[in-house]
Amino acid sequence: MLTAVLVATSCGYSQSVVTESFKGTTTTDPNWVFAGSNYFPTLTGGVSDPDGDGWLRLTSAGGNQATSAYYNQGFTAANATVYAKFDYESYGGNGADGITFFLFDASKTFSVGAYGGSLGYAQKTLAGGAPANIAGMNGGYLGIALDEYGNFSAASEGRVGGLNGTTTRVPDSLSVRGPGQDLNGYAFLGGSGTLATSIDSASRPTDTNTMQVLLSATNQLTVTLQQGGTSPQTVIQMDLSGYARPDELKFGFSGSTGGL
Repeated sequence: MLTAVLVATSCGYSQSVVTESFKGTTTTDPNWVFAGSNYFPTLTGGVSDPDGDGWLRLTSAGGNQATSAYYNQGFTAANATVYAKFDYESYGGNGADGITFFLFDASKTFSVGAYGGSLGYAQKTLAGGAPANIAGMNGGYLGIALDEYGNFSAASEGRVGGLNGTTTRVPDSLSVRGPGQDLNGYAFLGGSGTLATSIDSASRPTDTNTMQVLLSATNQLTVTLQQGGTSPQTVIQMDLSGYARPDELKFGFSGSTGGL
């Protein structure tokens, strides 16, 4: 479950700021678009939580879900510094699969990626051992995942690359995949390895977690995670300058579950 803010600033000092609490019965901005396979993202305010104290729920405890919430206004990508901060809670079910913050090419018609370990961003392929070919996110540029179960970090089911180049799961980790289209790309670019503290819990936590993403104008990525009442820690730093940006980008979140 999520609350979020994004700031995109260009070197010409223009700035796009999007802030959304997801606490009410509707979003405060009509540009948010929700979609899902086997589950539709819901606002919990006025339903399972009090109105004004809700969250965006991306998945249920059901299986084979791939869902998304994206902001349907692009921003100029060239020379822009992108900063995103969001609070999340992840609990219940059997610890799978996770949440992705993503950027995608604003010129593309959005469609979410595959369910399960692909976390709504990457692909699945028959050749890679998946039950069917399922395209990755249309125009996906960058996917930064809270990988609860660990398969987003693994070279399995047709995903390209993984931590140490193996099919071994890396649970309770953060990981990054790059640009892709259809069944191609979405390569693993790096990850944190398994963190000392789990990124999900069996029951609803009393403290929220906060993730911050900073992508500089020169494509230097820094990801910081604060879990519950702990101090923030930098878990990912990487150079993405080799990955050209599209003219405009849009952003959003995806969530997924796998087989039960």
